[in-house]
Amino acid sequence: MLATSILEEHEQAVGASKSFKLKSAKLLQHMKRLRKSKNESSAKLLEDEHLQADVKISYIDVGSENDHPVLNIQDFLRMLGQCGQLDVLTGGLDLFKACQEFWHR
Repeated sequence: MLATSILEEHEQAVGASKSFKLKSAKLLQHMKRLRKSKNESSAKLLEDEHLQADVKISYIDVGSENDHPVLNIQDFLRMLGQCGQLDVLTGGLDLFKACQEFWHR
């Protein structure tokens, strides 16, 4: 739903022909088709576009019959560091500079 909204808004703003120049155009178009077919999840699509993260899923006891799956922040940060992608946390800015500016403010 979000991908469809983003693509439609971009198409309205700049025209459909220019939207195809987006780096993510192929992915957004595919996600739009999945939405229309009521099949919104496609792990293969995300894998093909290198948008899948190999984050360990941990389980915690929440007092119910089954443990609850969670993404541990330490595992998430460790995975980003191992992949050299900590900059995704800062929108592509240098992580050290972004943290320094955050604590300065």
